[in-house]
Amino acid sequence: MLTRQLWGHGLFVRFVLGAALSGLGTWFNTVAIAVLSYRLTGQASTVAIALTAAVLPRVVLAPIGGVLADRFERRGLLVGLDLASAVVALTPLLVTQRGALPLLYAAVFVLQAASCLYRPAQGAYLAHLVPDDQLEAANAAHSMLQDSSLFTGPLLAAMVLGVAGPGAGFLLNGASFLVSALLLLTLPTAHPGAQKGTSISQLLGGYVSIARRYPAIAALCLCALASVVPIYFFQATIVAYAAALGQPSTFVGVLYAAAGAGGILGGLAMGQWQRHLSPRAVVALYGLEIPLLGSLALVHAPILALVLLTASVASSMVGDLIFSVRVQRYVPTEERGRAFGLVFWCMAVGQMAGAMLGTMVPPALAVPVLLWVSVGVLPITALGLAQFVRSHQVPTAPGLAVAA
Repeated sequence: MLTRQLWGHGLFVRFVLGAALSGLGTWFNTVAIAVLSYRLTGQASTVAIALTAAVLPRVVLAPIGGVLADRFERRGLLVGLDLASAVVALTPLLVTQRGALPLLYAAVFVLQAASCLYRPAQGAYLAHLVPDDQLEAANAAHSMLQDSSLFTGPLLAAMVLGVAGPGAGFLLNGASFLVSALLLLTLPTAHPGAQKGTSISQLLGGYVSIARRYPAIAALCLCALASVVPIYFFQATIVAYAAALGQPSTFVGVLYAAAGAGGILGGLAMGQWQRHLSPRAVVALYGLEIPLLGSLALVHAPILALVLLTASVASSMVGDLIFSVRVQRYVPTEERGRAFGLVFWCMAVGQMAGAMLGTMVPPALAVPVLLWVSVGVLPITALGLAQFVRSHQVPTAPGLAVAA
């Protein structure tokens, strides 16, 4: 539960504060990129191209991120990536005309490459900061605070970018990475426990055995791959969707804010009740994500669209928390980074499919295609959820290391 006991862990509080600030900058940056691309070209498809540039490195580097998290000291890895990202985040300030858009896409590519290496280590590192019985609450709080950044960042961006321009978003993004690095430096180191003699190729080969030995995790990876396809198709065509609702391009910020609100609500609910729900009840909640998102194609009222988007993201949060807790509790620390890397890679494949589809669909067809994409992935998601329920019984996990 999200109790005073959880917030009494000062190490965890500093960890999630840094993550929340970084998330704030990242989502501010996301809206700035969408607005800048659209203003320079007047074409919604450029947003989809930028999103594809963001997804491409995830497909290639997500497995590498998991390996690095299992091979090197995790806090140092996180700090180094934050500092490098702080510099790259300022590059879009140089993009002032259409001909310079490749520089914008290059910056997006590099930042996402760093994120691919960052996220497995971040997920694995969290388990070192709280006791085992606080994992559900800690992951819920972590996700909730990140999604509160999603709520506040785009909402502020919708207001600030209209006055100061997208450059303000890039400046805030760079500053957020720097603050995150400084906060991480106040936390303890966390060695993964892998043997020093283990080669990178041996660690990469371990992905196959992880998928075989943890069928419930493999099932969740299948769900993640399928479910993100319509999500990223929606993000790739989000400017066209705002136009279909009769709203300006800056309404993208409001849509992202609604998604952030869904993450907050989902985090609060699951942090409170996840330990008390049956696997089938949790799966049922997670299974609502795609139907709710697809129903946006049938809605033309802005308020109702925001409500449905909020509900869809709240449902998505359930799946994120199921996976995080399962890995942190049942996967040994020396394999934990690769377990996170596996799901992030599966998500990246689905994200790439959704983003590329968004680049090919004319804006006038974006809304109806969203419905058909959502319907198309439902059978795959249902198969993964059914396998997860069947694989619910797991072996007892080894003890988790908790920082003093």
